[in-house]
Amino acid sequence: MNSKMNIFSWIAAVIVLSLFVISCSSDNDNEANVQEDATAQITTKTINQSDEVDMVEEELSNIALDVFATDEAHAKGMADYASDFLPDCVIITTVITDGSITKIIDFGDGCELPNGNILAGKVILNYSTDFYCRIGEFLL
Repeated sequence: MNSKMNIFSWIAAVIVLSLFVISCSSDNDNEANVQEDATAQITTKTINQSDEVDMVEEELSNIALDVFATDEAHAKGMADYASDFLPDCVIITTVITDGSITKIIDFGDGCELPNGNILAGKVILNYSTDFYCRIGEFLL
């Protein structure tokens, strides 16, 4: 009878220990799943923010290139050239100093572009008027 009691005690101990191990690993799995979900949400949020920054950067690059191209067209004698990229609500101010040009592109409190994006505030471009000479010097 004693040996049956030892076997029963041993089996009971193994069962209790197994339940304890299973219940602990289940909690850890749940915590790991919650942590994975949080990481996935952060990653999705980060990706969305990165995409938005890329779109803003592309829009600003297009605006800067359009303003620069309009200036180049006027400098080459194409006085009647008018870009249709920026709407009439945009005010462009030019400040020319010795060796540089500053363009202030003012969208005011909100100005809708032809692509439907609404911009507000100012974009300031500053570039050198001496860049042709530098290119010539570089080629020599």
